[in-house]
Amino acid sequence: MFGKFVTAALEDKEAKPATAFAGATAKLTIGSLDMPELDVTAQYNPKELQIERKVTWTEASYAANVDLHEEMHLEHSGTPTRSMTLELNFDCYENAADWRRQLGVRLNTLEKLATPIDPKSSDEQLRRPHHCVVAWGHAMPKFLCVIESLTIKTVMFGANGAPLRVVATVGLKEAHAVKKKAQEPRGR
Repeated sequence: MFGKFVTAALEDKEAKPATAFAGATAKLTIGSLDMPELDVTAQYNPKELQIERKVTWTEASYAANVDLHEEMHLEHSGTPTRSMTLELNFDCYENAADWRRQLGVRLNTLEKLATPIDPKSSDEQLRRPHHCVVAWGHAMPKFLCVIESLTIKTVMFGANGAPLRVVATVGLKEAHAVKKKAQEPRGR
């Protein structure tokens, strides 16, 4: 049912013990749960991975009548889902003639993951971007998500203008289930 990456990413396997000073053998991968054959494996693992959870507090409505020197009154107004930001570095400097395969395919796949599956489909669930999973070995829990932002920055060009080094910054929002928001009828 699922592609090889997605099936492996969703399986619950125990972490294998790391050897002292051993380099990372697993590569970070972002894959689609909607189209399991669609995934991007990092050429180089990120040096940092940031996961953020905001906790929303608001000043209590009755706090306006309280002396500020006495107490601060806050109300918890929700805990939105977590978000993750990561940078993926892609480099084909040493094999510049092969830049389309080395960079183009990976960047096109990231773009596909961030855009609607089929914008012209009559099925509204296909008119939304992909539901994704981020996996990195067995020690890091899988992160079910959607791509919230994608910034692609070319940092080195060849003499012919071909991109040789690219940094893709991917903003992800945790999502265990996704669906397209229903449109309101026109004229309202």
